[in-house]
Amino acid sequence: MRAMGGIQRFMAWDGPMLTDSGGFQVFSLRDRCKIDEDGVTFRSHIDGSEQRLTPERAMQIQALLGSDIAMAFDHCPPSDAPRADIEDAMTRTTAWARRSIATTRPRARGSPRVRRGRRRLAIGELASEMATSTDIGLPLAPEGTAALLPAGVAAFGDGLSVDPGEVRLFLALREAAHHRLFGHVPWLRQHLLGAVEAYAAGITYFDAARSYGRAEEFLGAWLASRGHRDAVAGSKWGYRYTGDWRLDAARQKTARNRPDLLQ
Repeated sequence: MRAMGGIQRFMAWDGPMLTDSGGFQVFSLRDRCKIDEDGVTFRSHIDGSEQRLTPERAMQIQALLGSDIAMAFDHCPPSDAPRADIEDAMTRTTAWARRSIATTRPRARGSPRVRRGRRRLAIGELASEMATSTDIGLPLAPEGTAALLPAGVAAFGDGLSVDPGEVRLFLALREAAHHRLFGHVPWLRQHLLGAVEAYAAGITYFDAARSYGRAEEFLGAWLASRGHRDAVAGSKWGYRYTGDWRLDAARQKTARNRPDLLQ
């Protein structure tokens, strides 16, 4: 592929290209692989030959392909795995991510201090437009703190033929529901704020292919309906997930790489 000028030239595609690291493929071949702290040894489903994949090798392969956006090699456990196994996979993935970064040429990044400062400024501007601390879907107040903003509550109810007390009750229940969600899903808060900081740092490509499921379909439609052109939700050529993520599914996905499906 390198001799052919990279994957874009091979495909006659002049747009950006994201390549996967192989982590999900390891998950797909979990009955044929052995995972250790250094990497993964597995047998090919095509000819049964033994293969070895490490974070460094995954990044090298993606570089040879000419990838614009390369994914770090990760350990992807089943969604119903015991908590200890998931924590172990997360620790291993974090270590592998550091090794993946060390394999590539560092890129200039914005100062974290500046990004935090911009976020605080944005929160200040939003305060005059919001009725609650989670109005835009992000938990902007300190963890565990719910808030109703009187001016925002009044503006929300302005023009409605509804008692102001009922408006406050509705907004209070919605705020409580948001905080209940963030309380029951501890990783969600930092995940959302991290996505905002990534966007502020110039990361505008998100790996959320519409073929993954309904949430990804919603994200793609939401971006399109609002005319957002500075953020792109990734897509996969001809892929369709058919196994409903069940461990006993005979096939998790199908691929039909026909030219008419390339959009």
